[in-house]
Amino acid sequence: MGKLLAVLDGRVVRLRSELARDLCNRVNKLLPLVGEVAFATELQLMKRDLSRCHNLLSACVQETNFLSIVTLIESAVAQRKWLEFTSSQLALIQSAFEVGYRQICVSFSDYDSIRQKFSTGNIDTHPRIDFDVLDLDDITDDEEQEE
Repeated sequence: MGKLLAVLDGRVVRLRSELARDLCNRVNKLLPLVGEVAFATELQLMKRDLSRCHNLLSACVQETNFLSIVTLIESAVAQRKWLEFTSSQLALIQSAFEVGYRQICVSFSDYDSIRQKFSTGNIDTHPRIDFDVLDLDDITDDEEQEE
């Protein structure tokens, strides 16, 4: 049983590493396109690849820290318009993917380190709600609905 788990764990690590390598390659395609219209298409492809990580690794308990990094990057990408990305921000995102590609095990401290680097590199990962687009008449109170 222990050997079977080691084989399965090895397969999962290899899968995560391959996914992270593919994401690094995706960023390599994005870097020369910063500011160009083609950047938007490549960015959407990266979002698709990030989603694919969830589909393939969500059942793997040992990969939760890498999936947290993926979620952090998804949040960062969602906060920024494609024209606002800089090469230095993309380099930070690529370095986050490299953790998943080069390391045998991704730890919470890896995630936390990446989160801190994103913060100092002007990459916002906090979700925002734009209240300016909401009409106050559309917002209801739960108590009003019970009447």
